[in-house]
Amino acid sequence: MPRAVLTVSIRSAPPTDDRGVETNGATDTGSSLEQPAAAEVRVIHAQAGLAEHARRCHATLMYRLMVLPTVGANATDYERTALGLGRQLEAPLGALPDLSDTPESRAVHFHLSPELGELPVELMPCNGRPVCLERPLNRLLSSHRARPLQPRQTWKVLLVNGHQPSPPLPWLADEHASLTRLFDEHDAARDIEVATWSPVGNSVTSLLNGIEWADVVHISGHVFSAETPDTEAWIQLDGEQDLRLTASNLATLKSPPRLFWVNGCSSGRSDIGQIARTLTDIGCTHVIGSFLPIGDGPAGIISPHLYRRLLAGAEVGHACLSLRRLLHEQADPAWWSLVCYGLPGRLFAR
Repeated sequence: MPRAVLTVSIRSAPPTDDRGVETNGATDTGSSLEQPAAAEVRVIHAQAGLAEHARRCHATLMYRLMVLPTVGANATDYERTALGLGRQLEAPLGALPDLSDTPESRAVHFHLSPELGELPVELMPCNGRPVCLERPLNRLLSSHRARPLQPRQTWKVLLVNGHQPSPPLPWLADEHASLTRLFDEHDAARDIEVATWSPVGNSVTSLLNGIEWADVVHISGHVFSAETPDTEAWIQLDGEQDLRLTASNLATLKSPPRLFWVNGCSSGRSDIGQIARTLTDIGCTHVIGSFLPIGDGPAGIISPHLYRRLLAGAEVGHACLSLRRLLHEQADPAWWSLVCYGLPGRLFAR
């Protein structure tokens, strides 16, 4: 059995403005997800028990996430706690390279064996802060066979509107309205085609057909994780009718989207049977999810913020960095949770 390997690479990127948009006039065709040129590459062979260490880290994060809000934690408290957990990874993995003299546009990429996906590498120290608040950051699983980004004249976006979530999600309707409005406003250039899918009167098969059509898929709602090796994760589409989109449903997709975001609790976990693992395995170029449970407040505001950055031309990693910083400023620990799989690329490249 091969040893699990974690690779950390640091790449040089063109200068960007505060939105992560290139400012040197270079054109990014978005045509490839090949490994970028790296200024430094570190290959770390997993020590015995590191996968178990990953599971313990995840459990610790879950516990802190429950306890800190009850004691009135502020933004500094959340960052200090996250940094302490990130420092625990330096013993088995080693410290990240010193990036204090490098431009913020230089991204960090963690190439992970799937069994190490529970490691909260986003919290590792960088310039005295969690790296996910300092640099654009992506994960790439060794099992990820991402479809290359290709320039498009028209991008097809599918928004999935859940019905009667159980338990209720008060923010769901507002988020859907905000995203519809955002894409409609941007569509003045007629380069975004938006469709909405609702479970009312529809089947999972019709949803899978819609996903095959789309370049970008956004689903919000409850995600139920696979808790044992013989179970699978699923997304609740209709709480009243118990309509589910399962990991095995997603595994049947032949033409996966370029971006698939499941805005729900623990949707970004990478072990077998989980939603993010399935989406990366079938070849989605980028997958965004949550490593941990997230509260109702941040869940409703994070997606419009990130899509605005993407529509403005930011790379996916830069857009996620902007979102994490927004959540940090609001003293919301959801920034701990956001994970992005895939190598750099501007989604809405033309």
